[in-house]
Amino acid sequence: MAEGDGGRPAGGAYEGSPFVAGHRPRLLHRAVPVTAQLDGYERASLGRDVVAGLTVAALAIPASMGLVSLADWRAIRIASRADFVIGVAAMTGVVVFGVLEGILIAVGLSILHMVRRSARPHDAVLGWVPRLDRYADVKLHRSAQLSRGVVVYRLDDRLFFANADYVTGRMQEALAGSPTPVRWFVFDAEGLVAVDSTGVAALEAVLDDFERRGVRFAVARAKSPLRERFERAGLTARIAENRFFPTVRAAVEAGRTTPPDEGER
Repeated sequence: MAEGDGGRPAGGAYEGSPFVAGHRPRLLHRAVPVTAQLDGYERASLGRDVVAGLTVAALAIPASMGLVSLADWRAIRIASRADFVIGVAAMTGVVVFGVLEGILIAVGLSILHMVRRSARPHDAVLGWVPRLDRYADVKLHRSAQLSRGVVVYRLDDRLFFANADYVTGRMQEALAGSPTPVRWFVFDAEGLVAVDSTGVAALEAVLDDFERRGVRFAVARAKSPLRERFERAGLTARIAENRFFPTVRAAVEAGRTTPPDEGER
């Protein structure tokens, strides 16, 4: 019996689903006539035929709204106010300016929203939680145990121009908030998805500052693409190869066992 099949044959289990070859999504059938109507609206708008344009729009917009039911709109509104606003703005842009302009409005607003959200990414200081048998956010788990002389910091986003100053400031706050003097800083990089040139410069500045304070910088759970990025940027040599660890637990243990004369300048 194959692993994960739960004792049930796979054949026929996904009949009619998007995972079956030849399946055509429901929305595709409904989008084709709507697209034709919107093209007619755009042609009328370009031709300065306002009456014709509004007439086609009056037909097209209700049909395009049918692509997403009112229940779907409500679900989007509950799940994300930003997504709801972007959707309404895109639809309004199509009516007022045209199809291409409406799409550009949606794309532009989506990019701005992504940058705004990433400017203050989710991060955390981690501590050991015995009942979970892992390191977890100390803000969510008040029983989390901090290791003496070691701070574990996690970033769950990219490190780039829009948040570099914020992230470096948060690292400094994590260091300053430790109840004991810190000589080993563990950067949990599992959630770090990308680093641009500004992010690299920010990490170099952090390394310089930590070295002046006698704090060694270690990295845990960095994926291969990130390791390669660090290598190309020269960060691997700065951090030292022996301070990259496969787990947070291994990094913390190394920090606890590092003699003070090796962890401080």
